[in-house]
Amino acid sequence: MNGAKPVLKLLRVHRLPILSQLYLEEALFRNTKDNWCLISDDEAAAKEMMVIKRFTGGGTVVVDHNTIFATLIMS
Repeated sequence: MNGAKPVLKLLRVHRLPILSQLYLEEALFRNTKDNWCLISDDEAAAKEMMVIKRFTGGGTVVVDHNTIFATLIMS
């Protein structure tokens, strides 16, 4: 790189169910070389209880109305 700084694209989602957000993260991870920051600060995600197996792994997450989801996808 000739002194240029890497670009981080920001995507804020609102009222996107968590399963849809995980599908979006996986699509960005698999199909783009860009760097992404996804932020979801919607309390709608806390209204459902489900178990989801993530493509990228991960652990258990407890979600309530104060939860902010932030995902970094970096190449």
